[in-house]
Amino acid sequence: ATRWLIQAAREAGARRFVHISSLSVYAVERDGITVDEQSPYDSEAGARGGYSRSKLAADRVALYEAKQGAPVVVLRPGLLYGPGRRPPLARQSFQAGSFKLLLARRHYPLPLTYVDNVADAVVLALRAEGIEGQAFTIVDDNVPQGFYVDLFRQISGEKWKPVLLPVPLVALAAKALERGLRLARRRSPITYHQVRRATDAANFDCRRARETLGWTPRVSLREGLQRCFATKSES
Repeated sequence: ATRWLIQAAREAGARRFVHISSLSVYAVERDGITVDEQSPYDSEAGARGGYSRSKLAADRVALYEAKQGAPVVVLRPGLLYGPGRRPPLARQSFQAGSFKLLLARRHYPLPLTYVDNVADAVVLALRAEGIEGQAFTIVDDNVPQGFYVDLFRQISGEKWKPVLLPVPLVALAAKALERGLRLARRRSPITYHQVRRATDAANFDCRRARETLGWTPRVSLREGLQRCFATKSES
């Protein structure tokens, strides 16, 4: 579908095609790594479900079509949030009564991106000259999980208590479950790779977007969350 859209746009004479991809295409090869547009694709995307597989395939197609002369630019935004939908709390979180169970570490950097800031990046990508075939990481900030949870509770006014799940034990359980279900020829609801990807820290470098597009996040994290919860209370 991505290829058809790009080819149709090209035949129609479109000057620029901006493909919205995802950070999920990147490999996070070890804890604490810095990721930028030169980082490799995730070779284990298949272990993370249909969303990651489709995003990776579409990203590859978009950049391939750019090499064939299509005026394509790829944007890879972080965890999107904005008015009209509850902001994400963590990569993986679960409700348990008055508790929120978070599959995360306090230092884990959440790559959040407010929707208006992505829209700004799209406009800049449409207008910039000579950037065909390039990809740009669009992340407002790599926000520490612990700080984010505290700010989330403060602005939302919610009274639940956060509980950080023991990551090594969850990873071990996921690996055992995955292997056991594989013998039964069944797909595991959670994989070791999913746990590792949700908890291995990665700092996403947006230098290319800042220097080439002139992009900078206009809406701060605090303001973005305030807008989200103000809209929620109005509805």
